[in-house]
Amino acid sequence: MSTGGGYGDADKRQKILDSAFAVFTKKGYQQTKVDEVAQLAGIGKGTVYLYFPSKEELLREMLKAMIKKNLSELKKRMSEEEHPLAKLKVMYATHASLLQENPSLAQLHIHDFAFVNEAFRAWLEQEKADFMAYIARIVEAGIKTEEFRPVNPNLAAALIISCLSVFLPPYGSDTFSVDDVLDILHYGLCQSLPPRP
Repeated sequence: MSTGGGYGDADKRQKILDSAFAVFTKKGYQQTKVDEVAQLAGIGKGTVYLYFPSKEELLREMLKAMIKKNLSELKKRMSEEEHPLAKLKVMYATHASLLQENPSLAQLHIHDFAFVNEAFRAWLEQEKADFMAYIARIVEAGIKTEEFRPVNPNLAAALIISCLSVFLPPYGSDTFSVDDVLDILHYGLCQSLPPRP
């Protein structure tokens, strides 16, 4: 990838990533041609390779950029809320709205991108771990203020994050609402709980 500091380098790189996102999410990795990405970006195929030496590298960098952008947006909106439960509601609402506003995001999970290299998988696992730790801290804050009952924060964070998947096809926010998810998370399943031994 080019590391030159010329004017417009960052903008051109981003334009390539945006175009790659549009094509990869529509066609998948195997059916995507770099020519198509270049054409959508309005540049030559050779220019794409100046920034990304291979189609696989382009895919990895596109996925990284998309994940970073969405996590940043989630955290930004969550930070604007004071109470832990409100933060979680904003997380689900933001996630659902991002999928509605960008239907191509929801298509990523149907394509097999599992072949990406070990370095990318390690990066992705670290991103997941960091976000889970972020949610666990929110749970801990809720426990301290007695908004949440004492639970294992890490287990609670894993369960909370796993619920994000209900907004993906074949379900989505048209099937399950944010309030539906929060209701089960907040109140559980049982009508009444027996006293603990």
